[in-house]
Formats: sequence, C-alpha cells, structure tokens
Amino acid sequence: YYVKEFEIDGASIERLVTYSYIRQKTSFVKPYAKNNTLLQFNQTIFDVTELYSRMLQKELNNIFGSPLLVKNDADALTQNYFTQCQNRIQDFATASENGRDESTVKQWANMIKEELQKFKDRFSEHDFEFLQMIDPNS
Repeated sequence: YYVKEFEIDGASIERLVTYSYIRQKTSFVKPYAKNNTLLQFNQTIFDVTELYSRMLQKELNNIFGSPLLVKNDADALTQNYFTQCQNRIQDFATASENGRDESTVKQWANMIKEELQKFKDRFSEHDFEFLQMIDPNS
C-alpha cells in the first residue's frame, strides 16, 4: 500500500491505496515451455494477488485515527493479507502441479474470477462517498 493524497473541493485528504503488479524480471516462462495453460496459470496467480489487494483495500478503507495507529494497523493488515495470499498461491501451485494440470488451472481461474467479482470496486460509496469523484487507478 501507499499513501495517496486526494484533493476534494480544495481540501487535501490522504488515504491508503493498495495495488498489484508483476515483476517482469521474475515472471517469465522459457520460450519452449510456453502454452495456454501456463499462461492461464500465471494470470490466475496475478488474479489471486489482485483479489487479496482488493480485500486489503476494503480493510484499509475503514482505518481511522492518528497517523501512527493507522500505520501500525495498516502494516499488520498488510502482513496478514500478504501471508494469506502467499498461502493461497502455494495451494494453487500445489493443486495444479505448478500449472501442469489443465483442468485444475481452469477450475481455479474460474473460482478466483468469481471471488474477484465480490470485490469489484476497490472503493464503494459506503466506504467513502467522495471517492466517487476520483479514479482510484490514477
């Protein structure tokens, strides 16, 4: 997560914002091993990280208080969700034999996409009405 400053009607508001990414240097497949199942396997790993990023964002949206307390709570939540995410990825890798079991990869891909739909928006009107005016992806 990082702190992002939003400006609303001349007022500056800081919020914690999560993000997901893949490091290109560490996310490669040898050219002779590339296939659609392995591509879907790696996409699903990214989707799992996006899912846990969105889950964390929902929690961060509800943290208030002094900057030190907010940081401590945010750090604890981040570590918790990071661990859950890593465990979920490991479960997927094990179940799919690291992407070699096509049917398991497809099953997980569909399951994670369904879960992502539950966290479609990083911010909701309920969390912060003012965020309707802001693009959270900017």
